[in-house]
Amino acid sequence: MTLVVPALLAGLAVLVLIGPPVPRRNLLAAPPGAPRTAMGGPAAAAAVFGALVVPVGPAGAAVAGVLTLVALRAKREGTRRRARREERAGALEALQVLAAELRAGRSPSVALSRAGDVASGPTASALREAAGESALGEGAGAALSRFVDASAVPELLSSLAVCWDVCQGAGSSLALAVDRLEEALLADQACREEVEADLEGPRTSAMLLAVMPLFGLGMGAGLGGDPVHVLLRTPVGWGCLVIGVGLELLGLWWTGRIVRGAGGAE
Repeated sequence: MTLVVPALLAGLAVLVLIGPPVPRRNLLAAPPGAPRTAMGGPAAAAAVFGALVVPVGPAGAAVAGVLTLVALRAKREGTRRRARREERAGALEALQVLAAELRAGRSPSVALSRAGDVASGPTASALREAAGESALGEGAGAALSRFVDASAVPELLSSLAVCWDVCQGAGSSLALAVDRLEEALLADQACREEVEADLEGPRTSAMLLAVMPLFGLGMGAGLGGDPVHVLLRTPVGWGCLVIGVGLELLGLWWTGRIVRGAGGAE
């Protein structure tokens, strides 16, 4: 019983954090109003608490429930970050397609539609809606502007909307303007990749520090003690468990705050 609980909690955290592989096109959050198929955080925490309250006691079950909530939130945040990275990469590819189609003499609606096919997320929705409005003879700039707040590349959509309106009104080369936007997005992408590479070290160190208490429990059990029993079955252990988990969560939150500040808002 000494090592069962740490192994169970570690396995639960890994399962929740990693989860099943997510298809490339399904990384984006479901649109508003779409039914949710995954079990919500409070429900999952309650299920874990109910499953563990008898074998590990109320203190251990409560800690497991809290860790489940934290792990689910971390998983959702990681999925959101991956989706926004994919959207930025797709936006760059969409600009390349858009410029190539315009140079080939395609109509603006066709060029926007084909660019939207290679984009993802709100950027793809913006390009497709702009293509539809352009096909009806209306301005595409307004459609692009409507998705600025939801997009991972808001500056790109707002700049593209302005360039579209200006070039359409003045008869300038829209393909040339798209090329300039592509160059700016390439520079921004290179900067982001460099920052992400620099932040991998701190993220890895934070994760290693987060799991070190489990190794401490294993060492204590290996030396002949029963640290799990003390933590889960004695009042002093309950206090140590609550304080330790609280400090652990505070450290993870603080580290995440520093990393997000260094990497910029996603």
